[in-house]
Amino acid sequence: MAGAPHLKPNDVDLAVIILAGWTTKLTWDLFLRQLALELGHGHVYSKVAILKHARIKEAWNQARRRLAQEVKEVGERGQGRSIVAQLRRKLDEARDQLAVERERNNNLIEQFKRWQYNAERHGLKRSQLEAKLSRPSK
Repeated sequence: MAGAPHLKPNDVDLAVIILAGWTTKLTWDLFLRQLALELGHGHVYSKVAILKHARIKEAWNQARRRLAQEVKEVGERGQGRSIVAQLRRKLDEARDQLAVERERNNNLIEQFKRWQYNAERHGLKRSQLEAKLSRPSK
């Protein structure tokens, strides 16, 4: 039975790129399986084999630090993956903004209704209300 193919420099580059873009929970099992998929030959390397490559080892450490920092910044470790926590925070902010905009819209609708009522009470016609604005003379 043939052993695993040796990692070529391009394979090491790919592993570093994968780690640099990693956004979910980082485990050796997940990473090694993703690397096997990306390399296309189907072999899942062992952690020991991967750690022989200094560039991959450093990229791993950087990815772990980066993901840990993201979790710390978000402050929601209990919500799972840091990207999910960030998305939840953004969703909450969007919902808050939507509530503010809805309130503003409701206030403008109420104002319009008051103006419409008062215009009708004072005998203003729709054509008068929709007349184009004249430019002030200089």
